[in-house]
Amino acid sequence: MKPSCTDHRPRWPLASLATVTTFAMVLAGCGAPTTQPPGSCIDTADHGCISVAEFESRRDQIAQQHLADPEYRAQPALARIKAHQAHASLEVVSGSGTEPGAGVTIGIIDTGVDLSHPELAAADIEEFLLQGVPDETRHDPRGYSHGTAVTSVIAAQPNNEWFVGLAWGADFKVFAAPIGGPYPGGYDPSTFDWAAAYRTVLASGVAIVNASYYAVGTFVENYTAAQLRAVLPQLKVVAQQGVTDPAIFVWSAGNDHGAPCSPLSAENCLADPGDPATDRYDATSPNILGGAVALLPELQGHNVVVAALAEDGSIADYSNRCGVAADWCIAAPGSGIVGAYFGPQGTGIARGLGGTSYATPLVTGGLALMNQLFRNQLSQRELVTRLFLTADKSGDYADTATYGQGALDLGAAVSPVGSPRVRTGSLADPGQSIQTTRLRLGSALGDGFSRAAAGLELAAFDDLGAPFWFELPALTELAGTPPSLERLHPLTAPPVPPGPPRPGLSPLVPPATPPADGPARHR
Repeated sequence: MKPSCTDHRPRWPLASLATVTTFAMVLAGCGAPTTQPPGSCIDTADHGCISVAEFESRRDQIAQQHLADPEYRAQPALARIKAHQAHASLEVVSGSGTEPGAGVTIGIIDTGVDLSHPELAAADIEEFLLQGVPDETRHDPRGYSHGTAVTSVIAAQPNNEWFVGLAWGADFKVFAAPIGGPYPGGYDPSTFDWAAAYRTVLASGVAIVNASYYAVGTFVENYTAAQLRAVLPQLKVVAQQGVTDPAIFVWSAGNDHGAPCSPLSAENCLADPGDPATDRYDATSPNILGGAVALLPELQGHNVVVAALAEDGSIADYSNRCGVAADWCIAAPGSGIVGAYFGPQGTGIARGLGGTSYATPLVTGGLALMNQLFRNQLSQRELVTRLFLTADKSGDYADTATYGQGALDLGAAVSPVGSPRVRTGSLADPGQSIQTTRLRLGSALGDGFSRAAAGLELAAFDDLGAPFWFELPALTELAGTPPSLERLHPLTAPPVPPGPPRPGLSPLVPPATPPADGPARHR
């Protein structure tokens, strides 16, 4: 966790609270209040200081508006990962004009992108053709533009066309690489230097890298760390050793489960009971690109591998399982995906896309939203940890061999885990719960401090170290007057169960090298 917070709005330094004693300020626990004064409110970007009930109403209303919007509904995966909750929280706190993903730079390594596509033309996208890789055309021998479809899952613009992306306000850098084949113009992919490519990507300043490609017919449990380092020397670049806050790489697990075995790879082949002449892969772990995180400690903490969910929420029949990479693996919707289409049939959209290639950008976009909501105050490793710990682990998702850390849940990822606490000393100090924290001022000050502190915020940190911000004046009280902390309690308590009325709280941020996609049937 980073010890300081920055934002466009001023914030009262914690050190100042501890040293300014002339105002007789105290930062301490004070017990639970019994009443809520009628003037209590939550500060918001567009609506001023509003009541708790109004905050919740506006948040829920915005979330429902997203779910009812035709462009939102056109991409069912958004509701399945609870993106509407994350988007609604962002809009209430930061303003209705806030663009999801704004301020985050996402790198996408893929076949390329059609910059003129109606869903992407207004997005902030730069394309780079690495090492002479040919640009895609409508009649490219590789088929439709895989990179255009993958990019659109995150970047499709809200333009009343077809659908909308998860983090369409981010900045995008798309790097065309030799993924798939065959290649036009006699291009030889064997000359491509992947280590140099990754150095170029990382030098561009991206925070998160989407890698929707995999090594077909390889399963990481069949290799040793020494073999991976020898076969994939480019992973030394991906490790970013010595970098304080390395970029996050998000990898596809692979689409080999149930696919016919290749003569080049005999591991994990099982006879098909329904077709004795065909052996099929039992993809019990990710491929060696994404799965390398299981064996190479230098990749752990900032590399994520993604398995795909079917439309009913179960593991997709084609998806590699998390297996030995379970600690660094998460599942996200990968079937029934809508994407931008650029290829032989023209320009438009493709429905019913399937593959871990399309689950991967949902995780990438989710990390970008988390970074934005926490105002860039979490390190990349902290974002990955939070992504994993807040994943849905209920029911079938508790099967770590299949689903790893569970199913992506952005609603939980942007909500406080436990009660946010205010730290008063060192970072090792657990601090005081925001529910029992106040600044007590001498009565001679009157309302002078509250007026002077207008617009200032105090950061409280949840159990995973994520910051949540509260208006400083709401924490102040004058000696000899009822505690104004009572105004803060409605922001942080758990939901009130049915029964007689009693004081209740709700959080400020509410819960409420490869063919890219394997066989054509999965693309």
